[in-house]
Parts: sequence; C-alpha cells; structure tokens
Amino acid sequence: MVKVVLTKDVDNLGRAGELKDVSPGYMRNFLVPQQMAVLATSSELKSLEARRSQIAKAQQKQRTEAEGLAAKLADIALTFQVRVGEQNRLYGSITTKDIADELARTAGITIDRRDIDLPEALKTLGTFSVPVKLGHDVKGAFNVTLEEAASA
Repeated sequence: MVKVVLTKDVDNLGRAGELKDVSPGYMRNFLVPQQMAVLATSSELKSLEARRSQIAKAQQKQRTEAEGLAAKLADIALTFQVRVGEQNRLYGSITTKDIADELARTAGITIDRRDIDLPEALKTLGTFSVPVKLGHDVKGAFNVTLEEAASA
C-alpha cells in the first residue's frame, strides 16, 4: 500500500485533503493521471497542513451551494406530454437524460444525468418524485408529472 494525499474528492475513497492508503497500481494508473492525488511525501504533508483551512472553507461553500440548489429543486415540477398506449403505458419512456434536458430548458438548472437517481426510466402516467445527488452528501428531489398528450 502507498500513502497518498487526495487533491479532489474521489467516490468510494475520500474527500480532498485526506491522507489515504491505496494500492500502487490504483495510484499510478488512475489517481495521479487524473490529478486526484499526489504521493504523500513529507513536503506534501507539510503543505497539506497549511492548506487544510482553505480546503475546509471551500468544502463548506460547496455544501452550502448544494443545499441551496436542493431547496430550489424542491419547488420545481416538470410536466411531460407523452403518447400512451394500452393500460396507460408510454410509447417509449422518459429517461434521466430527458429529465436533465427539460430541467435545463425550463428551470435553467444544469444537472448531470448520472446524478439523477432513478432506478429505471418512467414508463407510466402519473407524478413521480425524482431524487438527485448534489454532492457533499446532499440530496434533493423534485416532481415529474407524465400526462397524456392531447390527440391531434
């Protein structure tokens, strides 16, 4: 195992500024090329101590922004006009990409489709609560309503 200092938050490993033990291959092949970590040398550890307060302030600011976005999302309701077949099942489905695109278009909020936490695409009429991962252990949700489109 090799000790590294994380320079960015890494899923399933830790937050920026933490000291972690990782395998040499993981460090060499992924963390260092992606600039997510540096080898924990004595000089790096000294500079880490100096940067800890800056890192803590930046993380607190990002968490506050994520909480504000979660509050903003709670007030949003998206409506999709869809064609339906028998038993109110959609022709096709509404995916996380569709939801992210509509959210950006109508509310001006850009969220990566991978952060929308739907277990599967929406395939029936109704109103659904859509959970969203906003980072820094903050989760938000908003409603999506699927309505039958008026026939032409």
